[in-house]
Amino acid sequence: MQRLILLLLLISSCLIAFGQNVENITKWTVKVSPADIRSGESGQLILTGTTVKGWHIYSTKEVLKGPYPTTFTVTGQGIETRKLIVAGSEVSEVIEPTPLKKFDPNFNLEVGYFEGEVSFKVPFTVKAGTNGKVEVGVKVLAQACNENGCQRPYGPDLTATIAVSPGEPRPDRLATAEVQKAPRNDQATQFNAAKNDGLLSFFFFAFISGLGALITPCVFPMIPVTVSFFTKKAGGSLKEQLKGAALYCAGIIGTFTVLGLGITSLFGAANLNRLATNLWVNLFLGLLFIALSFSLFGVFELALPSSVLTKMDSLGRKGGALAPIFMGTTFS
Repeated sequence: MQRLILLLLLISSCLIAFGQNVENITKWTVKVSPADIRSGESGQLILTGTTVKGWHIYSTKEVLKGPYPTTFTVTGQGIETRKLIVAGSEVSEVIEPTPLKKFDPNFNLEVGYFEGEVSFKVPFTVKAGTNGKVEVGVKVLAQACNENGCQRPYGPDLTATIAVSPGEPRPDRLATAEVQKAPRNDQATQFNAAKNDGLLSFFFFAFISGLGALITPCVFPMIPVTVSFFTKKAGGSLKEQLKGAALYCAGIIGTFTVLGLGITSLFGAANLNRLATNLWVNLFLGLLFIALSFSLFGVFELALPSSVLTKMDSLGRKGGALAPIFMGTTFS
């Protein structure tokens, strides 16, 4: 009886979490400023969000272990926007008003946030040689929270039409220093600096970031497993040990490369984060975790077929090149 009550409470909490329609919390509009613009000149996309009373969205500046920042990704053939990396995705640089500040119990941090109506500016430059009407798309992504909790990051796909007039660019309409005032985050600055300094600098940045990832809860437990695997194979020649380590690394690199290229080719690099925040993906994962919790409570048992377990164990114990590659794939 106690198990049944606990399961009912778990299901009820999940239903409550999905009860609020995230699409209705913040409404977004977009307009172009100025209306009269020529090739080579700069303008702004004004993104206005109106959040219902009792809810708020967050600043565009990323905070470590904080809420999902408000982001805007502008796409269009005839315009350019400055880019930066926020929450692992490339987005357009934004000028935001001064946010309100408060301690947010949802994240146990002081954060910048906006209530009610707020407007953000995305500076852009019309590319040389562009004329006529230019259609641009804006993907908005913002997280809405209230005192009781937070919704998943959500935002609509907006479109705007920029009417490009003929004529030479006017000096007072060229890029202004205001663009430079857009908020930056340290992670984006370091990432872009490493990328612009060349392949070696970017490799070193990625290497240091990878070392930092080793201390995360999902990776750290694999370290003793890996050490144990290579310790058992100690005693061979230096050449054999280096070969095993290289094959182990190849298993890791190969796994991430194949998965990365495969997912990117299907969804696009900029859409990976959107996939991770997709309602149906997260609903599926939520139901999967509920099913797994049923298994932990003893409602039913999940187990791989013994033939599969035997095969996996034999691959891990087998010598030669296959064993370290298999271990590298397992680590990934």
